[in-house]
Amino acid sequence: MQLKGKTVALTGASGGIGLALAERLLEAGARIIAIGRQAPAWGGTHLPADLSTMEGCEAAALKLAQTPPDILIHLAGQQYFGPAETQDPASLARLLQVNLYAPIRLTQAVLPSLKQKQGAVMFVSSTFGAIPFPHFASYSATKAGMKAFAEALRRELSPEGVPVIHVAPRGVDTLMNGPKVRALMQVTKSAMDHPDTVAAILIKALQEETPEIYIGFPEKLFVRINALLPRLVDKALGKDVVRAREILAYP
Repeated sequence: MQLKGKTVALTGASGGIGLALAERLLEAGARIIAIGRQAPAWGGTHLPADLSTMEGCEAAALKLAQTPPDILIHLAGQQYFGPAETQDPASLARLLQVNLYAPIRLTQAVLPSLKQKQGAVMFVSSTFGAIPFPHFASYSATKAGMKAFAEALRRELSPEGVPVIHVAPRGVDTLMNGPKVRALMQVTKSAMDHPDTVAAILIKALQEETPEIYIGFPEKLFVRINALLPRLVDKALGKDVVRAREILAYP
C-alpha cells in the first residue's frame, strides 16, 4: 500500500510508539488525524476524544464517519499489572473500553468508506493476546479480543479486498510499562523493544499489507506452543507467577 497522500487516523498518537509511528508516517507523505484527549506534540490534525468513555468514543466515531480516513490505526491502550481480584471496577471499565470497545466501534464507523476507498485498518495488540499472561488477565483478555476481531473482520472483508492488519508487539520501552512491570521483565529476562523498532515494523506491515505479525523471538515460538500445548505453557509460567507475586508484594 502506498502511504503518500493517504489520510491516516491514529489513536494513541501521543504515546511512545505513537510518536515514532507518526514521524514515519509523515516522512512517507501521509496526513495524520490524531485521535485522543491531548493534541500531539508534533502538530497535525487533532480529533479530541476520550476513548475511555462511551460518550467520547461515540463522538469520535461520528466525526470519523463524516470525514473518513484512508487508513485507521488502533494504537491506544491501557494496561493493568496485578492480581485479577484487586483491579477496581473503574479501572477495569476503562481498560475494556479503550483496548477493545473503542477499536471495534471506530472501525464500524469507517467501514463503509474503507470498502469504497480500498482503505485499510490496523490493530496493534500484544503477544499477551496470544499468550495470556498471569497478573495481566484483563489486559490479555482485551488483546485476545482485538486479535479475534481483526481475524474475523479480515475474513468478512475478503470479497472487498480491504487489508486488515494485526500486529502484536512484545514488551516496548514506553511509559506504559512502569517500574513493577520492568522489574518482572528483568527477572524473567524478557526483551523490551524500542518504539522506533516497533514503528518501523508497523510501517512495513502497512506497505506490504501483511495480515498478521508477532514481534520478537522467542515470543513467536511461544505463540505457536501456547496454541498447540497450552498446559505446557501453564507449567513454564509457574516460576513467573511466583516472581510476579514477590514484585507485587502479595501472598
